[in-house]
Amino acid sequence: MRKSLILIALLLCTRVASVNAQKEWNPAPFKHLAVGVGMGTAGADFELATTLGHHFQLRAGVSALPYTLSTSLDLGLGEVFQEVDPMVLSQAGVDPNAISSEADVTAGLGLMNGKVLVDIYPFKKAGIHLTAGAYFGSDNLLTVGVEMPDDFVEAVESVRDVDPDFDFDNEFIEEGAIDLSITTRKVKPYLGLGLSRAVPKRRLSLNVDCGVMFHGTPDFKSSADDIEDRLDDNEVTDIMEKLIVYPVISFRLVGRIF
Repeated sequence: MRKSLILIALLLCTRVASVNAQKEWNPAPFKHLAVGVGMGTAGADFELATTLGHHFQLRAGVSALPYTLSTSLDLGLGEVFQEVDPMVLSQAGVDPNAISSEADVTAGLGLMNGKVLVDIYPFKKAGIHLTAGAYFGSDNLLTVGVEMPDDFVEAVESVRDVDPDFDFDNEFIEEGAIDLSITTRKVKPYLGLGLSRAVPKRRLSLNVDCGVMFHGTPDFKSSADDIEDRLDDNEVTDIMEKLIVYPVISFRLVGRIF
């Protein structure tokens, strides 16, 4: 008799625990909230997610990859003065061999976007999901700035002082600096696949997502028109025009708040 009572009590406790667990996980719209942090090809990730039912979850957040690289690039600047009359160089006091050949180059990525995504779970009990939505934000995919060394700029000015009519026939030289940027759409549709839930049934979960942002055909812009013309005739431009998507792979640690 005592054994039977103990067995019944255990069964009742198990049943109550099961009911409570089912009651706790109720994926009704906006019933639960989770926060996720991670890293991926779109940069550092921060997301908030909520449930929209058994088969849908909503995510919103930001991704940022503000990376800047500064370096020097040897452009062989002394060769520019080979087209100048040696007499003019002599009068201007310019020695092409003594001019710095390296220019300062600064390149920066502009991947800073907000995002709104909907995860679709075909299977009620599985975390495999399809994702659709959009990233939106900065349209500068890449910016590059090049600045000539001071002695080069001074040499150009000295040649001009001696021969005001001389034309270097290069807008880059005329300005002494140049800016180049690669721009894309500000709103970028997104499609992807993923594992695990943005709002997990347990308290913690590791999410993996793979997909693409459709940023459209990149547009080259420059402060020097002749540089744009050269890029238009360059094979690099032909390749870039075919890269209308940006691959997104991200890993996030997700915690359910309630």
